[in-house]
Parts: sequence; structure tokens; C-alpha cells
Amino acid sequence: MLERLDLDDFTARRATARAAALEYVASTGGLDLGALGTPDGFVARHRQIGTLLTYRLVLHLADDLVAQHGFAPLVGYFRAFRLSADAAGNFATSFGTTLNAFERAALARLATEPAPAGPAIIETAFPGPCGPPASAACPRIAVPSPAGTSGQASRAPPPALAAEAG
Repeated sequence: MLERLDLDDFTARRATARAAALEYVASTGGLDLGALGTPDGFVARHRQIGTLLTYRLVLHLADDLVAQHGFAPLVGYFRAFRLSADAAGNFATSFGTTLNAFERAALARLATEPAPAGPAIIETAFPGPCGPPASAACPRIAVPSPAGTSGQASRAPPPALAAEAG
């Protein structure tokens, strides 16, 4: 979405997500998108493999779907859940292929395309106005917490968005 709005180049993110997908497959021996597509399966995988690696895998796969089919079918896939909880059926209807066929094709592409340089879990791989660590453009601010709870750090919105909100 940020790339479509000309707010981000996405080249570095795409390379890092691809590296994460390769690392994920090497760590697990496959993708198992059927399991990743369920709340319990996703939670189990991200606990086993790691949150950052799992989310970057999902980013790579979503980017792959958009590259192949466009953004509208991705939106249509999520909207289909208003009418049906059948993830496999919604996927097939939205993308014109089965989840298993997409998984096989994704694995084949990962096996044949050259791997990007660098590890997949570097925290600073996504520089930007609010990229880690906190920058002068987006300093971490304290968030007031309800009585009896500990405070959390969050990030201020980018200056352009803060000006719109103010």
C-alpha cells in the first residue's frame, strides 16, 4: 500500500521479506499455508519460528499474490469472509487457484530465484520515518496507562500525519 501511494520504495522490504521466506522454509521444511491460515496454526508457527520471520514470510506471500493477481483480488479475498468462513474457497474464488497450487508455485519460485543478500531478521532493514529504532522524526513517546498498569512506549505519527490530525 505504501508503495502504491509513493510513500515507500519497498525494494529493501521486499528483499528482506524474500530472505525471511527462504529462512522460514529452511527452518520448517515447507510453508504449510493451510496451517498458517488458521489462527491456531499461525500462533503456533510464530511461536516456533519467531514473530518477525513469520510476518515477513506473510508479507512476501502477500506481495507475491499482488504481483501475480493485482491488489483488487487481495481485497476481494478478505471481503469474501463477510459471507463465508471457507478460507480455501475464498482463496480459490479470489485468485483462481487453490491454496495448495499457490503454495507449490511459491516454493518453486523460492527454489529457483536467487536469494537476496543479508539475514532476514535485521531490525533496521526497514528504514523510514518511523522505522526502528525511534528517530528524531518519530520519537517514542510515553502513553498514559490506566491506573494499576504499566506504561508502554509507542511511536508518534509521522510529522505529515500529525499535522493532518492536529
